[in-house]
Amino acid sequence: MPRLWTLAEARAALPAVIRLLEEARTLLRDEAEARTRHATAAAPASISPAVNGHGAARPDEGLARAARLLQQVTDMGVQIKDIEQGLIDFPYLRGQEEVLLCYRLGEPDIAFWHDLEHGFAGRRPLSEL
Repeated sequence: MPRLWTLAEARAALPAVIRLLEEARTLLRDEAEARTRHATAAAPASISPAVNGHGAARPDEGLARAARLLQQVTDMGVQIKDIEQGLIDFPYLRGQEEVLLCYRLGEPDIAFWHDLEHGFAGRRPLSEL
């Protein structure tokens, strides 16, 4: 059974979760841009010398770091639904029914919930919880 959150716990965890998600999303975007640049570049080597002479970071290091950040989020018991949109859910018990407190990056607070089947499209305001 997944971790169940109270609304207060989810709201308290939200700043840390947002920080992790935003950092992971930035790393993934940077990695995608770097891969595009490398694919279109004429240079055969993807690793160039760094100032210290040991070479630049391997291209997959950003992906590995993003994966670790996202794993931290899921280890907390938060469900990541869409990293690009920043959609996450916190499992919550509504009476005897498990539902999900729903948040999207950029929103000021957790203000919505939905049942397990309807997802983001079925979001309803917390006042209906």
